[in-house]
Amino acid sequence: MECVAQEGSLQGKQKMTQEELTAYLAAIQPPSSVMPEQRAPTPDMDNYIAQNLGFFENLQSSYASLKAQISAVEAEVETKTAGCAEVEVVFDDKCCFWKTEVENAKSNHLNCRTETGTLYPERSTVRL
Repeated sequence: MECVAQEGSLQGKQKMTQEELTAYLAAIQPPSSVMPEQRAPTPDMDNYIAQNLGFFENLQSSYASLKAQISAVEAEVETKTAGCAEVEVVFDDKCCFWKTEVENAKSNHLNCRTETGTLYPERSTVRL
């Protein structure tokens, strides 16, 4: 149960980071795409280029960071899912082994009682 709870928690974290990326991408406001009329090295053109360059550098950095977080969480989820599956297989194997032991003990007990019941009347008739 603990494994499943941890796996669920990680899946929730994964969904949250994906939603965070989606919200970030929806909320970004790019700078104006209107170029200055004079396409020459002017202060307006320098400002336009600087704004666009800054925006795209920041976008690339933020996007890469969020994608790295998502990848890390996805790796955690995959690892936990595989670990839980392994624990489940071991648990199932142990349950099957335990069930077999219980069934064998029950069978042995019934055989013993049957043999005892068969021997008891034989002994009581031998003593008489």
